[in-house]
Amino acid sequence: MLLTIGLKNIFSFGFAYGVIPWVTSVGYITAFATMVGIHCGLLLFGIPLWYYGKRIRQATASWKLIYG
Repeated sequence: MLLTIGLKNIFSFGFAYGVIPWVTSVGYITAFATMVGIHCGLLLFGIPLWYYGKRIRQATASWKLIYG
């Protein structure tokens, strides 16, 4: 829970800190179109995860990243 809230706050600060100068330099339409493209790319990334998620989880189940 702490990690989720901390990452949310970091992302919110970065977004607010970076978007305002970006919008003022390139304009609303360009910034909006770029954000839409990034959002669509992230959504489309869900399609391979839907089909190959089980295989990915099985392949990475033996990784000792968290439980060292």
